[in-house]
Amino acid sequence: MNNQKIFVLAPANVVTGGAELLHQLVDVVNRNGGDAYIVYSSPGVMIPADYKKYSIKVADKIEDIESNIIVLNEGVFNVVTDVKKAKIVLWWLSVDNFYHCNRKKLCLSDIWMFNKGMFWKELWNRIKRFRMRYEVSIEGLKRNSQVVVNGYQSEYAHSFLKKNGFNSLRSLGDYIDSEYLKDFDVVIKENAVAYNPKKGYEFTRKLIASAPDLDWRPISGLDRAGVIELLKRCKVYIDFGNHPGKDRLPREAALCGCVIITGRRGSAAFSEDVPILDSYKMNQYRVNVKDVVKKIKTAMADYESAIKDFSDYKSIISNEKKVFESEIKDVFL
Repeated sequence: MNNQKIFVLAPANVVTGGAELLHQLVDVVNRNGGDAYIVYSSPGVMIPADYKKYSIKVADKIEDIESNIIVLNEGVFNVVTDVKKAKIVLWWLSVDNFYHCNRKKLCLSDIWMFNKGMFWKELWNRIKRFRMRYEVSIEGLKRNSQVVVNGYQSEYAHSFLKKNGFNSLRSLGDYIDSEYLKDFDVVIKENAVAYNPKKGYEFTRKLIASAPDLDWRPISGLDRAGVIELLKRCKVYIDFGNHPGKDRLPREAALCGCVIITGRRGSAAFSEDVPILDSYKMNQYRVNVKDVVKKIKTAMADYESAIKDFSDYKSIISNEKKVFESEIKDVFL
């Protein structure tokens, strides 16, 4: 244990929920007596300003020796074949992104099981490139003897791993930054709806078209402070995206005092990942657009009553950091 180093591969110059989570792992390990390093995809880059609050050490490359651990997220699972001696932890931050990130190098039969539309597109692309070999497969990941833990960030990922016969499953969640934990002020709440235009917009635009009288506010082009300010002013946050993992925005919105209304795709289908009342989860493939608009307007009109439905969700989110630290200690220390 004293000689063990942990190397966490991360994308360079990226500030997203997934990238922050990788830095949070390194931070927790280092603050608890471990020796962890971020290895960026491009050597020599600086730690993003948003992550300098964490206890981060950076290494230019992994040290592939038996005493060390290499942590790989789904975007770099192909690296498993390059690691010859160190132990490997596969951290499944997102099921959907596993397929999207590895589409060009994933076994075609695995793509077929996930999404047949994606399969046919990728088959045609490979035929055009005259390249049929693959670098990543579910069976290959399962058989790799150096993989000692499959960590899952969401119950959605946990269910996927169990369904596909993976072993050594361990919960490795995440937590929301403390900036969002400050109490919101009901007085400044406005009859506005926050939404992420990058996810689920095909359905969201139908809502906007159906209710042009509502104040729709996209979460776009904002820094962290701007996101907080927007969410703290809106009464409702909607999310009809694919929820590839336990997404951060719904939790951030809940902490900022928003009524949360989601679809039922991906992790949103699991009560462990999005623990809100079923009445606030609406299947966009079956529900009438007008019914969703009515739900939004009702939540605004009865805001002080509706927001009480999310008190348990907020308590769970506020406790996530303690849970995350316990999980990291259990797996790595």
